[in-house]
Amino acid sequence: MRRIVTAAFGLSLVVTLAAAKPGAGGGGGSTPPPNPQIAYRLLSGKSVKLVVANEDNSNQATLYASPRSFFFDLAPRSQRQIAISTGTGGSSKLSLLSYDVTGSGTFATTGIVDLAPAREGTRIDFSPDGRKIAYACCFDGTNETLAVYDLDTGEITPWASGDFFWDFAWFRDGNSIAFSSHNPASLYELTGPGAEPILLYSGQGEINVDASRQFSGRLVVSRNEYPGDARIGLFEDGAFIDDDIAVSNRSWQGTLSCDDNKLAYMGVQNTSGSQAFYIRDLNTGLTSMVSKNSNILLQFWPTC
Repeated sequence: MRRIVTAAFGLSLVVTLAAAKPGAGGGGGSTPPPNPQIAYRLLSGKSVKLVVANEDNSNQATLYASPRSFFFDLAPRSQRQIAISTGTGGSSKLSLLSYDVTGSGTFATTGIVDLAPAREGTRIDFSPDGRKIAYACCFDGTNETLAVYDLDTGEITPWASGDFFWDFAWFRDGNSIAFSSHNPASLYELTGPGAEPILLYSGQGEINVDASRQFSGRLVVSRNEYPGDARIGLFEDGAFIDDDIAVSNRSWQGTLSCDDNKLAYMGVQNTSGSQAFYIRDLNTGLTSMVSKNSNILLQFWPTC
């Protein structure tokens, strides 16, 4: 199937792949099958692995492995799907991985479908309903496109054009996309395809962003205050409502659990100074180490 979708500002994209809409994972009976509670990207030897597990890191399963780095995001749990950006240069692409639960209760990949060309190393983010994926693509030598892939129709809609989109996240119930840039290091909001970007925050270094699960206008912003001191805060209505819910030595992305009560992030081990994977209870302030493996590169809670 070939579709051409043009946004208000005149960009056009051509899609040559049929719409992919793999069904949600199975599991019959009156008791629903388990779902992974966390997911992370792990450097293991010469391979980068996508691992899902329970919150205490038990029941681990590798769903995907690649000799090259990649980025990912998880759909709502009932879909049992993960979007992945893979490849290098002109072969970079956006793909959709489906997984299920085996008879022994472990997680296993059931298939991978390629959706569309993508920019090498693009971040990706599922919309709250799990039916759309935001990603960067279509570099023309000067600018690239922040685009949205619709899983129901296969259509690709350009939202914005710029020299580089570092990170982005759907928020405001899927009506807006927040994105960060490098030069300048700033965070913006797009209220729709072709809309003028609204400046939310200016900082320095890397700015990573994710959305709250409970408050539609709230963002989780990871940013560098100065080299060696990265902080994760809650941002809403143009300002930080809590600018220091966790500290790392780099702007690692922090993501909230379904109830917004826990934060998954990479932090520094006090004893060794190396990175470790932590979960912080925002109600009690207690922090637990999920893994002291410093090769964990990116972590997420599955979308609720």
